[in-house]
Amino acid sequence: MRFGDLLALLRRLDLDDDVRRPPRDNVREIQRSLSAGLADEDFCLDCIELELAAIAGQRAEGRRAPMFRMPDRPLRFEMFYWWPGRAAVAHEHTRWTVTAVFFNNLQVTTYDWDVAFRERRLERKNVFVAPQGQAGHIYDRCIHHPANRSNRDSLSIHIFNVSDVPLIEREVGPIAGLGLPSATLAQHTESLAAKHQRQLRVLAQAICQYRSPRALTVLDDIVVRGDAETQARIDRLRWRASRASVATQGALRGNS
Repeated sequence: MRFGDLLALLRRLDLDDDVRRPPRDNVREIQRSLSAGLADEDFCLDCIELELAAIAGQRAEGRRAPMFRMPDRPLRFEMFYWWPGRAAVAHEHTRWTVTAVFFNNLQVTTYDWDVAFRERRLERKNVFVAPQGQAGHIYDRCIHHPANRSNRDSLSIHIFNVSDVPLIEREVGPIAGLGLPSATLAQHTESLAAKHQRQLRVLAQAICQYRSPRALTVLDDIVVRGDAETQARIDRLRWRASRASVATQGALRGNS
């Protein structure tokens, strides 16, 4: 599966979200397709190449262009980076979204939207771990709070509607603990160049799961863009991957 196959699906389905929600089965089909894509190395490398292009295109501070924006649908793809301990503020989604963990895992806390609307407070509803490669979706209005509780970097991929904007505080007034998704993006005050290097290092970790010629070419592209620290980290990642490959081959020979 390639990234273009997912785009073809998005264009084929009824996803009109202006005056009504699209059929939920259509959103579930996108969820299944994204999960299938994340099990395919070429799909993942397609996404990483698009993300690298978006990073390279950002020349000034502030929110950069998304990984990909569909020209014929009000949809955008974004990747979010989650350093160990990084958490999003609790925030509302008002349109359907499909999301997956691209690398490592995240812990997601959801809140009771009806309680928030009636009583203007956040009441925890569910807490679950979202593993790498497993997609989920939001259909009705929802308040949630993703976080990286692991000691490794994580990476997530999202399909958003451009009209997905928080509304609940405009409707009922302030709610303690609720914020905007952009608050997560502002947690680090480092320079743009430093942020890009941190992002390149996470993408390199994701690529090092693969050993194909294409994966090695994309990794070489990151090395060229990387500073000395990024290059040193990639050297260590390559060394570990090589050791793991030798150990696996040895185990296979021992079992043959």
